[in-house]
Amino acid sequence: AKVMETSPHVEFYLHWCLEMLKCHGRYMEKHRPFFMRSFRALHKMVQTRHNELKTICNQNRYNLDFITTQARLLRNQEETPNKDEEDLETAGSSTKRQRID
Repeated sequence: AKVMETSPHVEFYLHWCLEMLKCHGRYMEKHRPFFMRSFRALHKMVQTRHNELKTICNQNRYNLDFITTQARLLRNQEETPNKDEEDLETAGSSTKRQRID
């Protein structure tokens, strides 16, 4: 748990803890009082990292949504002037036809 506090290798330590529990879980369960302090510290650190990553992921989701919306707005703005120009040309040709008739 102490190493996880400062290490950027969260996934490695989570895999290591999982494998340790798979291999030695029965022994740890039988001798639970001896390991409870370590389990609590590990649980606290995993929960802290989870909360940190959740915050970062939510911020990234917001930023991606914002960027996607901005790109969509720019694309719509680029398409709109072309449609306006086409509308003006169409309107101009129809007025010319009216004058000729």
